[in-house]
Amino acid sequence: MSTDDGAHDWATLWREVLDLARWTPSPHNTQPWKVRLSGGPTAELFLDRTRALPDEDLTGCFVVAALGMFVESLSCLALNRNLRLDVEGFDAEVVRQAASHDGAHTHEEDSLVFVAGLTLSSGGGATAGFPGNPGFPGNPGFPDQLFLDRRTSRLTPRPAPIQQPALDELQTEASNGGLRVHLLETDAQVTEIMRLNLAAVVEDLNTPSYHREIVSWFRASRRDEQNKRDGLSARCMAMPGYEMRLLGRFPRVAKTPLVGWLVRAQYRRRLGGVPRLMVLDGPFWDAEAALKAGRCLMRLWLVLTRHGLRIHPFGNLITNETAQTAFRATTGIARPWIVFRVGVTETPARSERLFLEEILVD
Repeated sequence: MSTDDGAHDWATLWREVLDLARWTPSPHNTQPWKVRLSGGPTAELFLDRTRALPDEDLTGCFVVAALGMFVESLSCLALNRNLRLDVEGFDAEVVRQAASHDGAHTHEEDSLVFVAGLTLSSGGGATAGFPGNPGFPGNPGFPDQLFLDRRTSRLTPRPAPIQQPALDELQTEASNGGLRVHLLETDAQVTEIMRLNLAAVVEDLNTPSYHREIVSWFRASRRDEQNKRDGLSARCMAMPGYEMRLLGRFPRVAKTPLVGWLVRAQYRRRLGGVPRLMVLDGPFWDAEAALKAGRCLMRLWLVLTRHGLRIHPFGNLITNETAQTAFRATTGIARPWIVFRVGVTETPARSERLFLEEILVD
C-alpha cells in the first residue's frame, strides 16, 4: 500500500504481511514469535520463550527452524508486494540456546529474546542478511492465498501417485536449500515405520517431562481452542476430546494390555491409510543448519499446497532417539529431520492462530 504521494504506508504494509505470516506452521502450533513495529519500514523479531518446547525439542533446533519459516513467509509475502525484506543480526545459535532445554530452564526470567531486525524496502529481490542463505531465487510464485490454503491434514490421503511435476519442483526447492527429498512407498517399509511411530508416541507420553509439556498444549474442547488460539486441537487432530483428556491425565493407559490395546488400535484406525511417506534429509542439528532447513521447509510446504498436496508430520520419529535410530536403519536415510505422510486429502480443519495484536509487542 502507498500513500497518495507515492510513499509507502509502512505500518499498514507490516500489518498486512504479518496478518498472513501468522499462519506459518510451528511445532505443536506454539507460534513462538513476537514482533515489535516501529511505525516505519523496520521491525524487531523476538522469540517468546514461553512458547518454546524445551522438554521435547531438547536442542532448540526445531524452534530455530520455526523462526526461519516465519521469516521466509515474511520474505515471500513482501516480495508479492514488490518489497524486499532485509534481515539483520539473526544469530541462530543464540536463539537455539535460548530455546533449548538447558537455556530455557536456566534463564526463565527472560521471556522475550531478540532474534533479528527486519526492514522492508522497495523494489523486491531476494532476502538479504539471512545467515546460511540458501540462494533461493526471488520467486514471486507463492501468492498470498497459499498461506491461507496451507494446513496440516490428518485425513487419509487418496492412493493416487504424486505427479512428476510436483516431485520435480520439490526436488529443485530442496536442492536450493541443501536438502534431499525421499519418497517411501513400499508397503512393508511404511508399515514398519508406522509401528515405530506408534511405539515412540506411547513411550514419549509416558516420559514425565515430555508428558508434562505436551499436555500444556492440549486443546480438547472447541472453547479451549478458541480461547487460547494455539496448541494441539483435538478437532484438527480428528480425535474426540475425551480421548485427548484421557491421555493427558492417564498416559499409562496406552501401555496397559487391554485398554492400551484399544487406545493403540483407535490411533491406528483414526490414522487411516498411509500410502506414502516423504522424508527431508540433510543438515539440521546445529543452529545455522536448522535455520536454513526451516526456510526450505516453508517453501516446500507452499509448493506442496500449490499442487494440492497435504502433509501430516510424524515428529516422534525424529525427536525420540530410539525411533530415529530404528528409522535410519530401516530406510538407510542418513540425516532425516522431518518425516510426513503426503497426498491429496479432503479439506482438513484449520487450527486457530493468535490474533495479530497478540503477536505484536510494544
